[in-house]
Amino acid sequence: MKFLVDENLSRRFANALTRQQPEIDVVRVPEVGLLGMDDTAVLDWAAAHNRVLITKDRATIPPLVRQRLNSGIPTPLILIIRPNAQLPAVLDMIEVVMSYLSPDDWAYPVMWIP
Repeated sequence: MKFLVDENLSRRFANALTRQQPEIDVVRVPEVGLLGMDDTAVLDWAAAHNRVLITKDRATIPPLVRQRLNSGIPTPLILIIRPNAQLPAVLDMIEVVMSYLSPDDWAYPVMWIP
């Protein structure tokens, strides 16, 4: 799996993810020229580049996903990290997702990470 880490997550998070799983491909929103862009642009980029978006944005991303699905617009897989989630638990859950689920297994493109 390839990941796009949203700007609302730190470089520390992205670095920890690549340290735990060195074989995965992780880029951050600022690295691909999307810093400050609206969520639609981020979702478009993630879908076009076949990346799973990792974000903390639980306010605007879920409604945008519903809109996109209803309109037939390509939508990337999305992992939404809950507030106050502990980094080790988040990294472990992402590892589980990578190990046991393929993108075809997701009935809905959003998964909440506790």
